[in-house]
Amino acid sequence: MTDKPIGVCFNMLDKNGNTINGLHTEMSHITLSQANQIIKNLSQSPYPMRKFGLCKMTATLSSDGKTLNINRTFDSETLDDEGHIFMHCAGTWCSCSEIIHKKCIKNLCNGKCKNQYMCENIGAILFPKYYNQQNQKQK
Repeated sequence: MTDKPIGVCFNMLDKNGNTINGLHTEMSHITLSQANQIIKNLSQSPYPMRKFGLCKMTATLSSDGKTLNINRTFDSETLDDEGHIFMHCAGTWCSCSEIIHKKCIKNLCNGKCKNQYMCENIGAILFPKYYNQQNQKQK
């Protein structure tokens, strides 16, 4: 029996664990062993606190085994009077979490992610040509 491809979806969640405004994006396909490695990495790697610029990451396999959901809990501060959101993972003020979400996925998929936690725990498995150990040391 061969490993059937598992879709990898990147989700941005609010503090209650709900997907924000449909920010659920499929970005790759992997094997079950790769999915299990990402789940293990994210459950065992120390979470870099806010000062390191990343939202809390978790990964779960859907009950039917067809989708790996990589969930990023929304870690932000709202500036109520102007309606802007500070995204710690991007280090910028933004009025739309969708823009940040799409930019993050695009950078990860294109090998341009600069966040060591993302590169080591997710990028190295999804996109090894960009994020293997040797390439990371050269950055």
